[in-house]
Amino acid sequence: LWTLLLLCSGPYFLWRVGVTRPQALSVTLTLWTVHALLNGRTRLLAALCFLYPFSYAASFLPLIFVAARAAYQLAWEERPDWKAPAAGAAGFLLGTVLHPGFPDNLLMLWVQNFYVMGLSLADNVRLHMGQELRPMDTLNLVASHVPLFAAGLALSQLGLDAGTRSGPRARLMLAFALTTGAMTAVSQRFVEYSVPLAVLAMAFRADELLAAGALEAYWRRFPTRRAAGPAALAAFFLVGGAASTWGALQRYRDTRPSPLAGAAGYIRENVPAGETVFTCTWSDPPVLLYHDDSHRYLLFLDPAFMHYRSPELWRSWDDAARGRLGPATYGVVRDVLGAKTGVCEAGQLPLRGVVEADKRMKVVYDDGKAWVFRLE
Repeated sequence: LWTLLLLCSGPYFLWRVGVTRPQALSVTLTLWTVHALLNGRTRLLAALCFLYPFSYAASFLPLIFVAARAAYQLAWEERPDWKAPAAGAAGFLLGTVLHPGFPDNLLMLWVQNFYVMGLSLADNVRLHMGQELRPMDTLNLVASHVPLFAAGLALSQLGLDAGTRSGPRARLMLAFALTTGAMTAVSQRFVEYSVPLAVLAMAFRADELLAAGALEAYWRRFPTRRAAGPAALAAFFLVGGAASTWGALQRYRDTRPSPLAGAAGYIRENVPAGETVFTCTWSDPPVLLYHDDSHRYLLFLDPAFMHYRSPELWRSWDDAARGRLGPATYGVVRDVLGAKTGVCEAGQLPLRGVVEADKRMKVVYDDGKAWVFRLE
């Protein structure tokens, strides 16, 4: 039943875990970390914290669960276990130091997890980063996870009727679920962690209620509902699963071949290898590299790295890409950014107008999907 609930937990979660990205490995290691903390597997915890820096950008993530467990023990049990925090910290530090990218991986950790997050939440700098870095609004959060909220409310009501308190394992799982829930409230990229941990927390609590006979007591109070229970449960999973799967499939069906393929082919055949190519958005370079790996591109999938290195450089690129510089665009692209060729998708009309108005720049390729311009 809990596996079925996981599959009914909303289209955004199913889409996130279905995308070929390293978070699938990260979520797996996170679940093993939770297992180690729940069962006192200190050596396994140390090994996981050692492996995590080699697997994912947020290499400190297991330490968040270690801290959540320590806080829970202080609040509920008054017997803090310092072995787990010490083992986790030692494994994390050893993995970080032995990482082949050390010490640059420390800068990577800072920029990708803290600098990027700060910029995504700030209003003073608009980097136009991915939507996954933004918080999920409350209406979308509830609408995307109706089966989860419904199951949680039902369990809460059953627990209130039964009058039984949660046990230590269920409380600890709830602490983990609330921790990742708070992370998701800040950035929706953490939904792939909060959903399975929320399901696990509900499963642990349900296990206690079943053992205490809470469900049987409920059936005795409402005998007429017992016969309808299986049918209602089947309808719940059928509707929730269908809605979640349909929503996830729609996201995949919206995927289309890149409009940059033709422009990348033109650059590959007509621009000297090794040249820097100007791009209008930060999401274009990975696609261009896929079709043409013989050239250099300005920034890859995260403008925060350019902004961290030089806010002035990022501002020059952003102003040029959005057509704000007028005739000064030529000098910025050539002298500041070091490019003689630029490529943009068809929708980049402000810059297109600037290029066409400047005799020093010329559109040399246009297939209706993307266009390439060259500096004289």
